[in-house]
Amino acid sequence: LYIPPLLEQGIDTLVLGCTHYPFVETQIRQVIAEVLGTQKSIQIIDTGEAVARRLESLLSTQQLLRATSLANSEKSLVVWTTGKTETLRCLP
Repeated sequence: LYIPPLLEQGIDTLVLGCTHYPFVETQIRQVIAEVLGTQKSIQIIDTGEAVARRLESLLSTQQLLRATSLANSEKSLVVWTTGKTETLRCLP
């Protein structure tokens, strides 16, 4: 993972700047706990909601926003990665 090298540099705040990071925030917190234990607290800033609002605004402006919601039975999550698939297997 990319987290341990950041922790080794002594960071105190981690900004989740990509849209997929909120999906793995729990795993990121686990890595932080494994590396640092309880010796230091790291603030995590989740930008997922702000990114989603901006995306909604852009899609709306371009008239690309879906007018109606999908039924729960029609919803799905598809995840693509160039990384290790094992990391994604633990997603809820």
